[in-house]
Amino acid sequence: MLLPWIYLPLAIAQKVALVMMDTRVPALSWVLQSKETLKHNLTATMMTYFLNLKYACLNGYQLIFYRLITEGCVHPRWGWRHPSYCKLCAIAEALAAGYEWVVYLDSDAFVRNATLPLPQLLLSYEATVEAQTRELQGIFFGWDYPYTLGPNAGFTALRNSAQTRSMLSFWWNVYAGRFSTDHSYEQHTLHWKLIHMHTFRRALQTLALRSMDPTYPHAVVHLDHNAGTRNRLWTMCLATVELLAPRGYPSLRDSLPMLRKKPKTLPYKLREQVLLAVVGAAADDMARLLNGSATPHNAPSAASNADTSSSASTVSSASNASTASASTSAPPLRCAPQLVEFDASAAAARHLQLAPLSAASLLGLPLSLSNCTAAP
Repeated sequence: MLLPWIYLPLAIAQKVALVMMDTRVPALSWVLQSKETLKHNLTATMMTYFLNLKYACLNGYQLIFYRLITEGCVHPRWGWRHPSYCKLCAIAEALAAGYEWVVYLDSDAFVRNATLPLPQLLLSYEATVEAQTRELQGIFFGWDYPYTLGPNAGFTALRNSAQTRSMLSFWWNVYAGRFSTDHSYEQHTLHWKLIHMHTFRRALQTLALRSMDPTYPHAVVHLDHNAGTRNRLWTMCLATVELLAPRGYPSLRDSLPMLRKKPKTLPYKLREQVLLAVVGAAADDMARLLNGSATPHNAPSAASNADTSSSASTVSSASNASTASASTSAPPLRCAPQLVEFDASAAAARHLQLAPLSAASLLGLPLSLSNCTAAP
């Protein structure tokens, strides 16, 4: 069952914004020019940005990357907050720009299934059509399983409504105590205060989306902080190959059997060759998306049927084998993501101010927030 507006992709898709935020610029091109190994200069943000950009382009959505100009943000009453808390400011900024839907993804999260438009993605994980369209609903989170049974704010989809904006303002202004700067930051407030508020609890829904567990083939992946750089990069490279191989980079298919193995079972040099091939293809495809006229090369094969002990030389020879097929089959996509230098504290002052509240309300003690509305 599809939402009514899914039949108007050009007119409506432009009203959907994917939002990411980090202190680093997500540039892939310079990684390939560096003399250091990929292990030291390739960050998760670079690859997740590419994967989310691809999803946005394929579905006609706007990708906005807010680059924090400070290592955190300041609440006028509660003081300094961890950068993770600043996501609320980024979401509020995108909502104020007028988008009908804002999807926030942490900088280590990405959409793995690029073929699912947002309404179908939500519907696939138990967000009903009614929940997506009713005025007092329309706020969805990924699932924090296996760490907790509650929501995870690393994937958040919000329909732009007065209820959503009021919820976001309260979330920002409620007293967080030590969790302003200690893990789990804004998620602690979400778990222990926000979802228990009478005004908002019917609007918030945790999807059956196991984004925190990459072993499940779900549409969104939120990389585990404890998995280690090697495993995180491997997970993103597998998703990149699955996305690009049918779309102009057929030689990347040779990498799939290897990427589906645990990286620790493969020699270091071979893993490096695989990463280099995949990152090269991603950087090339990103340039083509942004420029609209760049001719992609056929990304070098990262594996062959030969014994893995000689794989490095095989990759080198394969990279010279063919260069034409990708350019003839590349989809005619072009998109214009926004990279915004972002002052989160200033954005909070613009969009997340509340009407006067009692001290008890800010502490989250009552179960009613009838007076908790955004100031005009």
